[in-house]
Amino acid sequence: MAGIGLLLAGAGVLAVSVLAEGEVARFASAFLSLAPLMLLAVLAQLQPVWPRLRILVWLVFGLLLMAGLALVVAATLMPLDAGRTGEMSPDGTGRLLVAFGVGAVGLLGAVSLLIGGAWARLARRLGGHVDPTDLRHAQALVGQVAALVLAFVPMIALGGEAPALRMLALDPDAFNQDRSDSGQLLDMVYNLAWTIPLTLLLVGVPIWRSLPSSLTRLGVRPIGLHGLMIGVAAAAVLWVVGTAMDELTYWLWGVLGWPRTDPELVNRLMGAAFSPLGALVAATAAGLGEELMMRGVLQPRFGWLLPNLAFVAAHALQYNLDALIGVFVLGAMLAFVRARWSTSEAIVAHTLYDLVLFLGLSLT
Repeated sequence: MAGIGLLLAGAGVLAVSVLAEGEVARFASAFLSLAPLMLLAVLAQLQPVWPRLRILVWLVFGLLLMAGLALVVAATLMPLDAGRTGEMSPDGTGRLLVAFGVGAVGLLGAVSLLIGGAWARLARRLGGHVDPTDLRHAQALVGQVAALVLAFVPMIALGGEAPALRMLALDPDAFNQDRSDSGQLLDMVYNLAWTIPLTLLLVGVPIWRSLPSSLTRLGVRPIGLHGLMIGVAAAAVLWVVGTAMDELTYWLWGVLGWPRTDPELVNRLMGAAFSPLGALVAATAAGLGEELMMRGVLQPRFGWLLPNLAFVAAHALQYNLDALIGVFVLGAMLAFVRARWSTSEAIVAHTLYDLVLFLGLSLT
């Protein structure tokens, strides 16, 4: 009954997103981006109880993969028509074909891991703890591999440039034409408000785990003063290492003549975070949401490497490769914090790191 209740609740939220207006509609609409994953999580929980749902679970999973391919092709197209004229640059067709081809091959490669249980062997080699008979584990690993490949498709097709930065270079108002800074901050809060229940669904709430046991599974615990100090110390190390990595990779990419991440474009993309309140909201949304998902949900099941690559992939639409190397290193350090202490300390470290970063950029 709990699963059916969740499905009905989701349908209610979708109805609100259509019928309501103002911020209520924006809050409900934020649910839409995560609704497919939530639906898959609920169906996967129900499948052991109702085995006939197995076909539906795989169908939804397949549709999600196809939707992912469509989204990255669209992400490649948008910078090619940044003026919204309906006309692409002369090489646009070729770049779209590259995006579709690379994405399709990547999806086929990811799905091929399902043959002969290769996905389970890969998970174990990466330090994961999976059940070869559990379709949730199979879909999670294949989904991570597919997302990892797809996230880099626009960058490959655009010659090493992140699509978001390329769009901003062509149109400075590409991402804030219909939303003020305060509205963008509210959108971050709305997305976080839906990300938290998604993480709970992914670890088995409410059918297979209670809320207390799910928090244990996620690695979320009271940390006290000692844990807080660990988080603060980790954030300081992250800041030193992150600053050094950014400087090193930016210099090296310049020497090699490769496309570098333009700090001015990144600042423009993150403009809503450049105030004390904006920095706090953006840092909390990133630190809490990303750590719950990557280090809480995924790392205990699949080891540190694959979730960390997924962490990098989540930033691949907004940073070029030079900055993504720094993201990988910082993610690896947060993975160590999670393994050595808990997700709670990793959340504190990530949030404080982003907070200092945003406040620093707002001052400079």
